[in-house]
Amino acid sequence: MALSPEQIEQRRSLITASDAAAILGLLPFKDARTAHDVWAEKVGLAPPFEGNWRTRRGEAIEPLLLTWLGEHEAPLVVKPSGGTTLTHPILSWLGATPDALVYDGSDVVSVGEAKSTGYAQDWVDEYGADVIPDYYQVQLVVQMAVVRVPVARIVVEVVGKDEPRLLRYARNEEDELAILEELERFHRNHIVTKKPPPLDDATYRQVATVYRRPTSDKLTIWSERAELLAQRYLKAQSIEKKAKAEASKAKAEICKLIAENEGITGPTWRATWKERGAQHYVVDKPSYRHFDLRRVRQKKEKAA
Repeated sequence: MALSPEQIEQRRSLITASDAAAILGLLPFKDARTAHDVWAEKVGLAPPFEGNWRTRRGEAIEPLLLTWLGEHEAPLVVKPSGGTTLTHPILSWLGATPDALVYDGSDVVSVGEAKSTGYAQDWVDEYGADVIPDYYQVQLVVQMAVVRVPVARIVVEVVGKDEPRLLRYARNEEDELAILEELERFHRNHIVTKKPPPLDDATYRQVATVYRRPTSDKLTIWSERAELLAQRYLKAQSIEKKAKAEASKAKAEICKLIAENEGITGPTWRATWKERGAQHYVVDKPSYRHFDLRRVRQKKEKAA
């Protein structure tokens, strides 16, 4: 559900469940929010995140997914709650806007979440078993902490699949304490003081959030450090160009190994070469095979 203007203003004063993964640096997407983005939004240097095509699509399909969740969890009752941003009963700076609350009679027993994703590989482990990605787990941890419930129920639609998946995530007090401590530290050190997070390992986009426009017409004086950084940048550009060419060659060789199969799996990676269907837009595009190689987490050995 899209947030109302009142909710957007309320959330500016809160660290919310959807901020948590960005603050902790867990979002893997190319255009993902960072801790600097969250900081800039909270202190008024940047407008609040208003979503993108992925979030808009999720909002559109959310009612259908929540209806599906209600049907599969009956006699429990699933009530949409995206119109209300809740705050923690003790930590006044912490908030959450669950997609739904799940009731057993008059008692709230769970939060309910609806997700539509094209990142199918994030939701399975290397053995194909269902798993909730880290960047979404922290959102659920904050939601459960705010609502004070022991479990979250998630219905996940993977784009292109016939049926959604129903997953459950149980509250873990140790995880909750560790995550809330990190979020409280961020709030205390950066939101309250309006001091940006350290820029030691910052990306260009993060630095640009802090230094949005020039306030002086002077040029920075040349220094040995500036020279080293300039040469480092030029060298990296050259390496990147060579790396792209090398990656293209390696990709071709991996595809030759896969041959007519769908993919190949290594100890810490998985490569697939799947067929994608024809597309019909202004110009017809025939079906083709799409290559995708990603790192996967190694499954922890069970304790003896």
